[in-house]
Amino acid sequence: MGKITGNKPDERQLIRGLKRGREYAFTSIFNLYFQTLYQYSVAFLKSEHDAEDIVQEVFIRLWLNRENITAENSLRSFLFTATRNLLITRFNQRLNAPAFEDYLDYCNSLGCQDTSRLEYEEFMTRLDRCISELPPHQQKVVRMSKIEQLGNKEIADRLGINEQSVKNSLSLGLKHIRSRMAIPMALLMLIFS
Repeated sequence: MGKITGNKPDERQLIRGLKRGREYAFTSIFNLYFQTLYQYSVAFLKSEHDAEDIVQEVFIRLWLNRENITAENSLRSFLFTATRNLLITRFNQRLNAPAFEDYLDYCNSLGCQDTSRLEYEEFMTRLDRCISELPPHQQKVVRMSKIEQLGNKEIADRLGINEQSVKNSLSLGLKHIRSRMAIPMALLMLIFS
């Protein structure tokens, strides 16, 4: 199946592509829905940072559970339901209420069987392990850029190198992570946003 062409992609094709692990399908879905889900989350949480976390988690889980997606015609309601469930969970956590039941409801909304928070944590552990496989210099640059959220100039100043070296190391490091974890670039950038 080729890439979707035209102005508006057919959601059924995107869903089929996503279920088959096609990066273009995930990227198209991400581009179609990220901003809307983000604005919805900001309106609920009144926090841009928390809203980004919620939407990031929705897309990570969408990718991790892509083979189990039961939505056939519309991702809109599916993604909004997943986002709403995570927003409720976040709200319950703020109130120190038990959130595990909300999490299970969320998993059920994805049509997943036997899914737990461990799956997400395992993914993040694999990502950290993958970063640790990089040469020490690339590892430092990736961690400083994507985890500590430092700019290229600041990294260059701290490490005593030029900005182009930072860009090169970052590019090589992300390429390695992407190939080892077999995840779309859009998801990798979302994880590190």
